[in-house]
Amino acid sequence: MWIIDKCIFYGISDQPLAFSDGLPIYTPRGENGSSCRLFIGRLGFLDLTDLGTLQSGEDSSGILINGKVLYYSGAVKASKLTVTISAKHTAHIQNERSSVMVALMSYPQINPADIQTIHQMEQGGYIPFRNDPNTYKNPAEIRKRLQQLGEQYFPFTDDSYELALSIYDWTTADFFRMDLFHLYCYTAMAETPRNLSEMADGLASSDWGTYKITNADFMNSFMLPTMEHPDEVMDGLQKVESVLGADLNALARVTMAAKYLLPRISLTVAPMLYSGQVAIQNLGNDAMAAYFMECPCNRGPVGMPISMAIDLALNGFMAPGKVVTLKSFISFTADPSEAEQYSNGLLLVLQPKPDTYIWGEGITNITPFSDAPTTKNEYTFSPGAQLKIERHENKIINNRELTVIYMTYLDQIILVPGIG
Repeated sequence: MWIIDKCIFYGISDQPLAFSDGLPIYTPRGENGSSCRLFIGRLGFLDLTDLGTLQSGEDSSGILINGKVLYYSGAVKASKLTVTISAKHTAHIQNERSSVMVALMSYPQINPADIQTIHQMEQGGYIPFRNDPNTYKNPAEIRKRLQQLGEQYFPFTDDSYELALSIYDWTTADFFRMDLFHLYCYTAMAETPRNLSEMADGLASSDWGTYKITNADFMNSFMLPTMEHPDEVMDGLQKVESVLGADLNALARVTMAAKYLLPRISLTVAPMLYSGQVAIQNLGNDAMAAYFMECPCNRGPVGMPISMAIDLALNGFMAPGKVVTLKSFISFTADPSEAEQYSNGLLLVLQPKPDTYIWGEGITNITPFSDAPTTKNEYTFSPGAQLKIERHENKIINNRELTVIYMTYLDQIILVPGIG
């Protein structure tokens, strides 16, 4: 256990402090595997993850602080930390036995125009998802909850509510539109056009749960009315694709910024991650290729399918040793049985890169923002995250044959054309 004993500002005026766990500053912390962020006004923040017992001897436990380990004795009731913040935006953290010096992590730059886009989407009724069956029916209750989460996790930003809203929206049925617009984008072509034919097929063929073209709430998320015939979908998408596509790119950028501000995930809590795919179940396994920028179909020309037979992909750009880059968000769980339950033919098994204590930037635990926070764990990658394919196999799991793809997260993120 550890506790902030005092915080000193050197050569700079005192700044307000807040922890992402919402508890008072001078509260004992440090449950093995716990992670939180100490926000220091608008200067920046510290990322603190308790590593538990690391070695034998007196200084046996550790806290990972912005990439450096501060050791402390696990025998004491709570190691007392003195944090000194300088005008150079550095932090010196010292306890009874050791110290580290780190640079404060910086807040992400958020384009005011992207925040304005979210305002317009909310005013138009396109965010959050209307009448989500997993959450509160009353929009005022949803807004109140998101305001509270925003104040807790993003305390010194002007856009705390919008950041919380952006993450929450991904956990609702709105994930469908985010995926559809980004999977079927030709990321290797100038101006990143989309394959509207595949998008229309994916939308028109959806016939599960809320995800039906006859469902008013679902179609509202696409800025479209309900439809009775699949052949109406293409005409509808052609009318909204430009505006909605730009809106979703703005929403994706804000979501990525919000995720960057969330605490890291300790390997103690989630040593491995699992994802049942394909998330949009009616697309089939061939849509897995469309998740990655390296799929050669991203080069076009427009009209060429971006999907690819899974066997062809696994023997080509997704072969063992290849590195792939996500085009959209994708969610994982730490529970393999949960991932197997949601699998529609594919199971992704992910390990962290070697010699690390935490999952790196790009994947965060968004469960507190979920539309069902008490019933599902959700660890979500941002677009641009890079994964290495290790191997794959076909395996019988719960009387179903699944294609299992083993991957390593490289802790690297690059820009995705179209999203930025």
